[in-house]
Amino acid sequence: MIEYGDRFSFHQQIVHHNSTVSRISRIRKNTTFLKECIYVVNIGMNDYIHNYFSWIWSDGGTYNSSRLYSTQDYATILIIQYYRQLKALYNLGGRKVALFGLGQLGCTPFIVKNWGDKGKPCSDIFSDAEYTFNYRLKTLVDGLNKLKPDARFTFINATSILQKKEGKL
Repeated sequence: MIEYGDRFSFHQQIVHHNSTVSRISRIRKNTTFLKECIYVVNIGMNDYIHNYFSWIWSDGGTYNSSRLYSTQDYATILIIQYYRQLKALYNLGGRKVALFGLGQLGCTPFIVKNWGDKGKPCSDIFSDAEYTFNYRLKTLVDGLNKLKPDARFTFINATSILQKKEGKL
């Protein structure tokens, strides 16, 4: 099993943020400055690599998410959680939030080597999961911008940026 050190869930990060903001507000007597902060959120990769696709690791993985949920259902579950967490961040004063979509899961050398699809540069099963999650995340961002007109949520499509750089688009 590969160990990457401690990881804090987005929920736990929001709990820590709330604690920090509370301490600052006791000192400064307000938290209006949070409206000027830019929050950068990049989640989902661990949810897929170390949870949904945990079967790729030699020990067979510790989660059975991919056997319980389709890629569509799993993306929906993550987006529902994401919505709750972003709402909590908004309630703490966050108004400018940049949200990164998943990167190219199916294009990493390890995945292509072990699960490549007949010479294609990326493995479809992983790329399909990435596309599904990113599509739902973009839809969530659009919805949040309509629901919270005093905030700005921005979806950053890392896959599209990489493809443009590589001359694929």
